[in-house]
Amino acid sequence: MNGLDLALLVILLLSTISGAWAGAAKRLVQIASILIAFSESWRLAPWLREAILPYFSLSSSWASFLLPIISFLLLYLVLSLLGRWIASLFEGGIIGIFNHLLGALLGLVIGVYALGYALIFVDKLLPSPAELARSGLEDVRNTSELYHPIRHSITDIEQIIDYYTPRGENKKS
Repeated sequence: MNGLDLALLVILLLSTISGAWAGAAKRLVQIASILIAFSESWRLAPWLREAILPYFSLSSSWASFLLPIISFLLLYLVLSLLGRWIASLFEGGIIGIFNHLLGALLGLVIGVYALGYALIFVDKLLPSPAELARSGLEDVRNTSELYHPIRHSITDIEQIIDYYTPRGENKKS
């Protein structure tokens, strides 16, 4: 176990504790609020344009830029408040304990996926292990016990990147 493993463990532990503290109901509400607000904000933007533009002197380009952001934030806020009220129904008693235990598990899964995507991104930024070896530097990724299992838990984004990478380019391993 090296320093990279320790850092990854700390991040996973914080994610798990955060999930346990919030509970599964609150985490699921947050995820659902983001997804619904992202997918449905376009429906609210035209209505906001009619309701807000007469009161502000915004150019058409600024309005086109700001209205989707405002409609996303507005939907997210309303859905989050409604969801928090619903999530509060899951507090206390046996259902509350189950909610927080499930929240810890959900926090761990979210942490693994977030780290997996972050590690794929970092791999694209850092020199490859072969390049580091040529420079005489040790790659801590190779001696890490957690790096490769976490990184390879995310396969979908890597397949997309590989699909769009030209065949003649050297790929980092």
